[in-house]
Amino acid sequence: MHLLDRLADLGSGPADPPDERLRHGTLIFASVLITLISVIWVATYLAYGYPTSAAIPALYQLTTVVGLVVLVRTRRFGVFRTTQLAKWPGSPTWVTTATSTCCSWIPISAGTGSRRRSSPRGSPSPDSAAYRH
Repeated sequence: MHLLDRLADLGSGPADPPDERLRHGTLIFASVLITLISVIWVATYLAYGYPTSAAIPALYQLTTVVGLVVLVRTRRFGVFRTTQLAKWPGSPTWVTTATSTCCSWIPISAGTGSRRRSSPRGSPSPDSAAYRH
């Protein structure tokens, strides 16, 4: 039996079509994989003395494990899917990238990197020949 089939069994009923079982198994697999990889993030942050930063992926791990336990007991995949997809934008990868020192300038520069400048209607743009002397 394939790994995705076994994971799909956690959230699928016997009457679910194969494509639905594949979707269930894929989301469960991705959630488990990210949870396992998050162990590295937690250990690294704790090793370098950043317990607050370690709390972000640790919280993600905890909520995923709780979600999987609830899924196994209730077989309500819709609840699991909603909680997992709601966490996706806040997953450890996104949060770590957005809050790390080396990448904190990306959101700022993305909004200010435009070469085009706006000007009031009818007035020359700072890039126009009227401003050049």
